[in-house]
Amino acid sequence: MHKVILIDDDTIICRGISQTIDWQGNGFILCGVAKDAIQGLELVEEYRPDIVITDIKMPLISGIELCEILQQDYPNIKVILLSGHEEFHFAQKAIEHKAFSYLTKPIESENLLKVLKDAVAQVIKDAQVETLLKESIPLLRQNFLISLLTNRYDRSTLSEKMSLFSIPSGHYCAVTLFRICDYGEKEKYEREKAKMSALVYCGKVFSSQNNTSLVDYGENEIVAIHVTDNPDQMQVKNWLQERGEEIVHYFHDFLGLTCIAVIGNIYDMGIKHVFRSYEDILRVLNYDYTLQKGKVVFSSDFSYPSSTQNPTYKMKQLIDNVVKATLYHSCENAQSAAQKLRQYFGRYYLPLDQIRAELVHLAFSIIAQADDSDLPEYLTGHGENPEQMVSQLYNCSHIDDIFLRLRQFITAVSHYIQDKQTSYHQRMIMKAVQFIKCNYRDPSLSLKTTASFVGISHSYLSLLFKKEMGVKFFDYLLEIRMNTALDLIKTTDYKTYEISELVGYANPHYFSASFKKYFGVTISEVKRLDTEPSS
Repeated sequence: MHKVILIDDDTIICRGISQTIDWQGNGFILCGVAKDAIQGLELVEEYRPDIVITDIKMPLISGIELCEILQQDYPNIKVILLSGHEEFHFAQKAIEHKAFSYLTKPIESENLLKVLKDAVAQVIKDAQVETLLKESIPLLRQNFLISLLTNRYDRSTLSEKMSLFSIPSGHYCAVTLFRICDYGEKEKYEREKAKMSALVYCGKVFSSQNNTSLVDYGENEIVAIHVTDNPDQMQVKNWLQERGEEIVHYFHDFLGLTCIAVIGNIYDMGIKHVFRSYEDILRVLNYDYTLQKGKVVFSSDFSYPSSTQNPTYKMKQLIDNVVKATLYHSCENAQSAAQKLRQYFGRYYLPLDQIRAELVHLAFSIIAQADDSDLPEYLTGHGENPEQMVSQLYNCSHIDDIFLRLRQFITAVSHYIQDKQTSYHQRMIMKAVQFIKCNYRDPSLSLKTTASFVGISHSYLSLLFKKEMGVKFFDYLLEIRMNTALDLIKTTDYKTYEISELVGYANPHYFSASFKKYFGVTISEVKRLDTEPSS
């Protein structure tokens, strides 16, 4: 049953609406009737209804003002406004304050019941979208945190996403990275289980001050992003070291995991500079073979060895860069990372056998981390069969030939990933466009209803629509409605109010105003020009 509250200072209207609708038979409960907005708000607070029916003109607080209050405090409630006036500005105000519907008196019970059922359908759709969004939040949050670490986030939406994902803020920031060096004899399932236990324990340790966000980064890393307003850096460093040591010891003693922890420098400007602290850590991890396992290290205290001590110290990082660029960035970035690896190998004159072995490992790391069962078949169909590629790499006698073969493989994988992502986006937009073309006659058609049908959030659909179609969602919907209306005006004898209904406008006056604004001429002028004989 869906709960409804009725608010109107006209007792006759209230009695009529209350008695002429079979509330229970249609799946509703009329929780209460109020004579003004103040009583109505008390009922809303008590019953938390799905729908509020309210008159526009009331003493103390008008229906428009009530709609604004409900939108702010109870955004999920659908408001149906009633008015004895058909004036355009009332409907306009209702739209501005996001009322679900606007009905003029006298109220026909059939019309009201239809609007109520439409409102319930929207309530159900909103709940489904909200559930989907809640289920997607953890993954979206992880992706956003990774974009902060790698300095690839959209600065214009930073505040909005910080709020959406409940990410704490502060004037200072630092990063701690825990790298699991050894899982012991654990099989894959046991490794995944141990990694999850490690992540949960990190969350427990850092929860005391509610200032840390965790990132499950790859197979063997956990990254903790800390923010604080405490200007005492020594105090903050001590706290981070104590938490880090507690976690490292727990990993070893209770999970059987050997790990190292590196804490980056503390920076001001808050979360915006978190990538700098992360870069400090990555520089230290270039020399992770020198770090003592089971210890916590500050990047600021680390003594960098000379590169001549061990010329292979950077190879692991460069290979990892190629893998990540191929899977998560553009083909150009992946080729650039491969070129840096080529320069590295050339600088230190490593044996070809070692280069071949490293690149074979790199190629299979890409396939494994892609975790896509269709990828090997795609590669085979595009002349990049993984097993044949291994044979070809070992048959190459020059480093340039080896890297040429690697670049061909990287290009194929990058195109597969990008095509798959692009194809997915295009399917979503095609589905949205088809939905608009089939439902533009419905006055309740909106970005949210379309996004719900497509199965993505309305904000994501808005971004995708503009990117793929080159026009905003509402501009596209307006174009469909206006062009259809123009065609009906020229080819039929329908009245203005009939055309208004056929193109999704509940109010003919609003439709006429929109038509003139869009085309620069009135409907009457279009009809006159169309009927005048050509000279």
